[in-house]
Amino acid sequence: MRDAAKTKKQLIEKLTALRQRCAALEAARAPASISPQARPADPIWYRHVVEHGLGLICMHDLDGVLLFINPAAARLLGYEPHEGIGKQLSMFLAPAMRPLFPAYLERIRSQPTDSGLMRVITKHGQERIWSYHNIRYEEPGQPPYVLGHAQDITERVQREQELQQARDELEHRVAARTAELQRAQEQ
Repeated sequence: MRDAAKTKKQLIEKLTALRQRCAALEAARAPASISPQARPADPIWYRHVVEHGLGLICMHDLDGVLLFINPAAARLLGYEPHEGIGKQLSMFLAPAMRPLFPAYLERIRSQPTDSGLMRVITKHGQERIWSYHNIRYEEPGQPPYVLGHAQDITERVQREQELQQARDELEHRVAARTAELQRAQEQ
């Protein structure tokens, strides 16, 4: 680990900074509310929220074919929104995730919601981690569809891994120092 030369105090400071960053990322995930008085009746407002928001939103049919992808999701993947329409959602998944896709489709067909983590691949081959919550909608006279909401948590997962590595390193150093002190005391 590149932190091997750092002191215990420096590692604790880094650990504290990583915890603060994780807390900030969690706070950013907190849901926002809007009062009924402030909610416009005009459906254009909702379209603007979807098209200009940073949330990752898509719609797909029960076979996993994309019907809609908002600009934020397309941009994060490195595509234009129209490039995803009509394509199988599984083509954007990391290869290791693709065999799990049929099970997801079965779950969303049999229950109204599904959520979890998925790994996607950008147009340039970068793997991203998305936390998703999808809802199946059934409207009279229309084929059922799934409204997917996701948030990119790649950086959060990376920070959590760094935090775990720092914690493991600190525990290793404390154990080594404790053993050293015990040997010195025995002598």
